[in-house]
Amino acid sequence: MGLTHMFSQKTDFAGSIKLKFWVCAEGSDDIDLHTALKKLDVTGVSMLFPDFQHCKGGIVASGWLRASHRVKVGAIFTEIRPWQNHE
Repeated sequence: MGLTHMFSQKTDFAGSIKLKFWVCAEGSDDIDLHTALKKLDVTGVSMLFPDFQHCKGGIVASGWLRASHRVKVGAIFTEIRPWQNHE
């Protein structure tokens, strides 16, 4: 599943990225979630950036989480820096 948005004017992004969604894993007791943020040029072709693994052809950002590991851990959890216990 992919979502896209075309900006009508030059737009700068700064700061943390936050994604919030709800899922249901019918017939299963857990689910692994994977997300990716890409930038596309005006023709729809992916633009490549150095990513967190220092690959030249990377995406803007990515994340993954096993739903059962989403428990917030006390004082070290913040809205811009979530921290899960992974137990």
